[in-house]
Amino acid sequence: VDAVSIANNHIYNQGKDGFNFTLNLLKQNNIYPVGEIDQISTITVKNHKIGLLAFNDIPPYPAEINKLTAENLKTQIAKHRSKVDLLIVNFHWGNEYSQASSRQKEYSRLAIDSGADAVIGHHPHWVQGSEEYKGKPIYYSLGNLIVDQMWSEETKKGLLVKLTYNNKKLIKQEMFPIKIQDYGLPAVVGQPSLTK
Repeated sequence: VDAVSIANNHIYNQGKDGFNFTLNLLKQNNIYPVGEIDQISTITVKNHKIGLLAFNDIPPYPAEINKLTAENLKTQIAKHRSKVDLLIVNFHWGNEYSQASSRQKEYSRLAIDSGADAVIGHHPHWVQGSEEYKGKPIYYSLGNLIVDQMWSEETKKGLLVKLTYNNKKLIKQEMFPIKIQDYGLPAVVGQPSLTK
């Protein structure tokens, strides 16, 4: 694990002390926290800088975390776009146990229109599907990965996504279906879906 989004509605479950403990623990283990207010996390892969931004759209909204608003999204992308070769925007959003909302679709497209190369979402506990917009991938929700929600088939499902780029151009998308076999124990099931 190279980076972890901290822009979510649970980051303050243990208050300010818990938030600081989490941030310090990640940094001590060379894991980039993604979603701090006005910050971008960058990872270099084969001499290419990949920028990671994250936004929370589910209350509460700690002051240290990027809150999703149209203005904040556009401002953060404009501020950081030129610093990286690829920019991936991560959203914690949507309604739990449901399909993607019109708000998710609107903000995904706004992110890409503003300069994002890919959008990845999470929070609803269901896989919500994907699309390409202007040749760029949007994953509305990857569903669950390591969780104890064994009460339905939908909450046992998740996706791992692998995006392959060549010279900043998306050349392949692979979606690996996940199923939680037992409480908190995911496994890849079936063959990956390929696009491109």
